[in-house]
Amino acid sequence: MRTIVSVLLLGISTLVFGQQGANRSSGVSRQQLIGVWQEGSATVGDALRKNFQFFSDGRFVLNFSQYNDISAVRGLGGQYRLDSSGLFLIADYRKEIVGGTFEKGNPGVESEEFVLTGGKLQTIRQKPDSDSYVDPYLISPCKPEKKAGGHPCVVINYNTYYKLNDNPQFYDKKK
Repeated sequence: MRTIVSVLLLGISTLVFGQQGANRSSGVSRQQLIGVWQEGSATVGDALRKNFQFFSDGRFVLNFSQYNDISAVRGLGGQYRLDSSGLFLIADYRKEIVGGTFEKGNPGVESEEFVLTGGKLQTIRQKPDSDSYVDPYLISPCKPEKKAGGHPCVVINYNTYYKLNDNPQFYDKKK
């Protein structure tokens, strides 16, 4: 009899707590997410830092910092889904510089001792990782800081991103 009661209690608590987890919200709507989000700062200098572009059709692009002149991989893109469990990202391509040479960096302009010059930016397709839809990224709204000019912000996987523009293609021509 105790075993039956224990199993019933365990089943009921799993249902109750499971429903609460399923109904929780990230606090960020898909409409709010659409746009350009820059990591760490709402200020745009002569280049963008690492940033996300989220599109209304479920596509995303993650651009690595334009201040990084040493990495051949410049970004990646794919599909996203936002629901009460979090933000799901599946990468199906990356943007990578193929070829080029490493040369001495220019002190005061570039932060690295060497920079990658030349080469050709190519899009390299990859098989999407289906496990990405199983393990979501954490996402939550954050309180905009005064020093960030009141720009909306979100925390994605413990990194703070500030919304620069509602149009995800706003900075494309400047890259």
